[in-house]
Amino acid sequence: MNYTIIEKEFLVVIYAIKKFRHYITGYPLFLYTDHSAIEYLAKKLITNGRVTCWLLLLQEFDITIRAQPGKHNLVADFLSQVPRTNVTVAVDDQFQDEHLFYVAVKMPWCGDVANYIVVGKLCKHFTPRERKLIFQRSTCFSWIGGYLFHIGSDMHICRCITEDEIYDILKSCPDGPCGGHFVDHRTGHKTLQMGYYWPTIFKDAKKFVQACDSCQRMGCPGQSDEMLLHP
Repeated sequence: MNYTIIEKEFLVVIYAIKKFRHYITGYPLFLYTDHSAIEYLAKKLITNGRVTCWLLLLQEFDITIRAQPGKHNLVADFLSQVPRTNVTVAVDDQFQDEHLFYVAVKMPWCGDVANYIVVGKLCKHFTPRERKLIFQRSTCFSWIGGYLFHIGSDMHICRCITEDEIYDILKSCPDGPCGGHFVDHRTGHKTLQMGYYWPTIFKDAKKFVQACDSCQRMGCPGQSDEMLLHP
């Protein structure tokens, strides 16, 4: 009741921005209103405390307020023209994907081992069997220069790779200067020779070879593809 007409109109703009902020963040936005005073109020230098807080909120977005007369802006008065009925219907004001800023973080396969090696502690929700398993696995790993390395039985040190880097590394085997389209186990061994490691390296190499069109067209090399042994 203490708001002026301009502040009431401006409050509608603020409510809409807060409601749709998940959709408009990072994008240029043009807001059309049939109240020209809002366009003036958004550019006014000296305002009261309430409007100043609203203007600070607008600075978070790339928003441009433009005044458009009501006869050219049919959406502005649409809700006020909806015929009223005696039946009260609850309005669902929640969007299915309203919480777009929610990020689900997937723990990499080496996350628990890396945390134990760096911090020296384990999560409290781990069972004794899980703790014992991490203790055993950590003996084959080492933290060097901010990266986790795996030490094989032949004392060959390979850098541990997360799931996001697997495809690019497997793709570099045939596309590299010394690359070529090999079978799955040869691709896995070549990845190990490059200095990379993850537990399902041969399984992922098999899936990559089966999905590679060039690898499938090469087929199995025969005797005719071998080089002659004559000098």
